[in-house]
Amino acid sequence: MIKTLLNFFLLIFLIEVSAQVKPESFLLPTDENYLSKINSPNPVSNSILDIVTIGDAVWLGTSRGVSVSFDRGESWTNFYGTSPFGDDNVSALAYYNGVLWAATATSVEGVGGGTVPKGTGLKYTTDNGLTWTSVPQPVDNDND
Repeated sequence: MIKTLLNFFLLIFLIEVSAQVKPESFLLPTDENYLSKINSPNPVSNSILDIVTIGDAVWLGTSRGVSVSFDRGESWTNFYGTSPFGDDNVSALAYYNGVLWAATATSVEGVGGGTVPKGTGLKYTTDNGLTWTSVPQPVDNDND
């Protein structure tokens, strides 16, 4: 009885896991071992720091700003080099109550010649990226 119940739960678990990892809208080339999109442009960066999904929309926070796909990755809109992002990277993305937030940063020279991240503020959109509002980097003191 216990063995039958364990087998049943194992079967349910395997069905649930396989249902979660099956891609729905990507094509697999027959002679390659990777997923490829039919249409592009691709996101402008190959380093993704944060991912937020809202329905079919996929928002990426990358080392080259924010990228979004409204068709599950078939095509992308990139905000790198646009106002208010410029050439900043994104250190975090968050979505709450209809507002998508992006925390941005850049690299500056640190003590000893290395680079360190420096926050450049927050950007948010309430209309899926059609317009963005910039909030200056919060600091404790004017000298920070």
